[in-house]
Amino acid sequence: KAVYLHDYLADLITYREDTHAHNAYGALANGVAVCEGYAEAYQVLLREAGILSFIATGTSINPGTGMPENHAWNYVQMDGVFYHVDVTWDDQGEELFHAYFGLTDEMIQEDHTIGAAGYDLPQCTSDVAFYFKGKSSLLTSYSVSTVAPLLKTEGEAHVYVTGDTDGFETWYLSQDTILAIAKANGVTGQIEM
Repeated sequence: KAVYLHDYLADLITYREDTHAHNAYGALANGVAVCEGYAEAYQVLLREAGILSFIATGTSINPGTGMPENHAWNYVQMDGVFYHVDVTWDDQGEELFHAYFGLTDEMIQEDHTIGAAGYDLPQCTSDVAFYFKGKSSLLTSYSVSTVAPLLKTEGEAHVYVTGDTDGFETWYLSQDTILAIAKANGVTGQIEM
């Protein structure tokens, strides 16, 4: 249910500032919200589905500027355990990601800072609900020898990249890497890029 509602909102909402963009009404009725509206809408839908959730606040690093900004996302309880879910960061316009679904405190703190609260926050220490766990091999590092077999047997590879994401993108999209992966998977003939 939590994944379905996450995906529903990511498909429904366009990220932009607007009247009511900071609340669930703007997200659900107008289809327009910023992070606070995403988080409030997700919380409303989760609670209607019988799933305990509350809003986390803090800061996150804007990938475009590299600067911290105020941000909101959700704590979501699944099978009695809390996880972080950031629908805003998973909604990349036409692309839907799940990199911020079911994260531990350690994982979310790679680019989010959890703000102080006037109450005890739950500890998110389990990665059981992390979206990519069990869906594909979860790689802690990447190379032709780790990515190529996943592409050959599964047709896709889920790679959770920590740290230098630009370095991974540069590596993965380079002509040499693409050709090496193709060769490792037995692709012959001419390859157009």
